[in-house]
Amino acid sequence: MFVQNNIRISWVDGVNSFLHRRLSKAEQRGAAVAHTQLLLGCALPFWLSASHTPAWLAGAGLACTGVGDACASVVGSLYGRNRVPFTGKSFQGALAFTIGTVCTTWALGALEGHSVPVNACFIAATVTAVLEASTSQSDNVIVGLAYWSLLPSQTG
Repeated sequence: MFVQNNIRISWVDGVNSFLHRRLSKAEQRGAAVAHTQLLLGCALPFWLSASHTPAWLAGAGLACTGVGDACASVVGSLYGRNRVPFTGKSFQGALAFTIGTVCTTWALGALEGHSVPVNACFIAATVTAVLEASTSQSDNVIVGLAYWSLLPSQTG
């Protein structure tokens, strides 16, 4: 899948130039792995959850990496004024990450009819937002797993 994705992107000039502008400097020099990392960040908590795990817990990767990280990116790019030292990420983006993650986790629980412990989700999302904001590396896989691992310890 990884090789196929890179071959497909390199063959189509319009797609290649469009994506090239959105890749990090490291990805512009080598292989584009961000898409695979995003997929793993969203899917790993689901794959590692037991079959009887509630959807709001199994969907932690989707809530965190899929929605929270996207919220952080958009809000941080548009409204981020106060930067985290050494990373270039913003505190406004971290707040959006927390809000987006908690709201998505709550919505997944509401769709399934489960009562979601919002306070525990908020604590876990805040700790994960600090992790996400404090790294300048690609953190898409780790962030989803971190949030997922913090939720069971908080909801015990």
